[in-house]
Amino acid sequence: MKDIMLKIKSDDGLELVTEGRLYTKGSTTLIQYDETVMSGFEGCSTSLTITPKRVRVKRTGSSMESPTELIFEKGRRLHGLYATPYGNFGVEILTNKISGLGGFAQTSGSLSIDYSISFKGLFDADKQLDIEILQTGADVLAPGQEMPGPGADAGIMPMAENALPEEECIHAQ
Repeated sequence: MKDIMLKIKSDDGLELVTEGRLYTKGSTTLIQYDETVMSGFEGCSTSLTITPKRVRVKRTGSSMESPTELIFEKGRRLHGLYATPYGNFGVEILTNKISGLGGFAQTSGSLSIDYSISFKGLFDADKQLDIEILQTGADVLAPGQEMPGPGADAGIMPMAENALPEEECIHAQ
C-alpha cells in the first residue's frame, strides 16, 4: 500500500484534491479514497480498479441505500447502478476513450475517461473525468537526491491476494 494524493477533475467544474491509497498486483491497480462534503458523498468510500482494459468505480457508504458500480471499457456500452443519498438510478455508460490505463506502476500517473452517460429516462450527457496522482511530500526528492534506477523499489507494496474482487464480481451487462 502507498499513501497518495489524488486530484480528481470533472468537466462540470468540480475539482477535488484528496488523500488516498494505491495498491498494485500484477497489471491491476486499486486506488481507494474517502469522499468529502465537497463531493456530496461524505461518509462514502470510493475505489477504482484499473486494469489494462477497463476501469471499475465502486462507491460504498452509510449515506447510500446500495453501492454504486460503474464500469468504463472503451467501445462497450455497459449498464450500472448509480446510488445517491436521494435514491438509485439505472445508468448506461458508453466509454469513448480511456487514456492512462496501466500508468500507475509508479507513485504518479494520470487517467482520463471520456464517456457518454444516460440516466434512464432522465437525461443523457457527454462527460470527461480526469484523475491524477500527485506526489506527496515523502515522494518529492530532496535537492541533490537522485531518482532510483530502473528496477528499484518504487515504494509500492504488493496487494494482498484478496484485495481485488474477482472479475466475476463485476455486474456489467
